[in-house]
Amino acid sequence: MSGIDLEKLEALTHDYAEFDSRKSGLATALGGAMALLMTLHVFSHATRTLLGPWWRLQAILIFLMPLLWLPLKQLLFHWLYRGLGPVKALQDAAHEQRKWRWIFAIALILMTFQTLVLVGFVSGYAGVLQHPETIQQLPARLPSLWMSWLWVAALPWLYLLLAPWWIKGVEEARAYLVLVGQGVIWIAFGFNQAGANIDQATRGWMLPVFLGIQLGVFVWALRTIRRGWKEHREYLAILQALPRES
Repeated sequence: MSGIDLEKLEALTHDYAEFDSRKSGLATALGGAMALLMTLHVFSHATRTLLGPWWRLQAILIFLMPLLWLPLKQLLFHWLYRGLGPVKALQDAAHEQRKWRWIFAIALILMTFQTLVLVGFVSGYAGVLQHPETIQQLPARLPSLWMSWLWVAALPWLYLLLAPWWIKGVEEARAYLVLVGQGVIWIAFGFNQAGANIDQATRGWMLPVFLGIQLGVFVWALRTIRRGWKEHREYLAILQALPRES
């Protein structure tokens, strides 16, 4: 093998190691597609009567979408991109810092959400203690809402606990942040639909903000699908550039 061939093989090895350690290819595109489905869930409320009991199952799948993406993207990556075996890239401190900034953003969003939930619960409980007569104003079906409380209290913690163990690169961290953000939004929306009390003034500004976020996620999802496909094409280019055995 000539010196030129060795240099070419070294460059290919470097590119493959970079891909194997920090990129996900179609697994990244999968995250964008799942985020896209979460935005389209907006329209499922208009067809709720048509879906019947399946609507509730669909809503549960939307809540679980971030947790579903983690093992699915791992399986997809191993299925598509392990033909050359595992290779470790050199440490990139800047990349690791960016990745952990995104994970920190995930933690910040989830901790803020849980703090607001706790403040709201304490505020409501304190209000009942100060005005016991308001107990009669609580909905009679309040005890049946335990499932909604379970989503609000437990699911964000699962989102957070899995993040450091399953995210390997900036693109994955960014995709998981969007999926988690969508999950939190839909958990809050579902809890509101189940009977949470939100004043009319808050409802007035929440709807346009919610729709604006969904539009932003829709655009982001399309771009992420494109980026994932681009990464996949880069991997195919690496395979095609490998020297052939004579």
